[in-house]
Amino acid sequence: MNAALDRDFVVRQFGALVVIVDLDNGGKSVTNDVEAVLKTVSSMIDLTECVIVYRDTDSQYDLIVRHRDGTFCTFYPLSKVRRVSDLFDVIEILKKNGELE
Repeated sequence: MNAALDRDFVVRQFGALVVIVDLDNGGKSVTNDVEAVLKTVSSMIDLTECVIVYRDTDSQYDLIVRHRDGTFCTFYPLSKVRRVSDLFDVIEILKKNGELE
């Protein structure tokens, strides 16, 4: 799927991987409007089992970490990930800190 929305971003889906790309065309950035962006994207794609990656206006990639109810929790910079197990470590830390249910 490759959908241009009425916002300043595009969404691409590759199976269970969803990539949101900020187009930086003068509208609200995904970073500053992430809750609304996730709501819009979830109306198009079932995000329940998806991993969401976001490319910001500086071309940096972040994982969008969500609570179990699908609401935004935090961004995690993918530049810090050396191996897939690092992502699971981050999720466990967030759970222990009470940031994830």
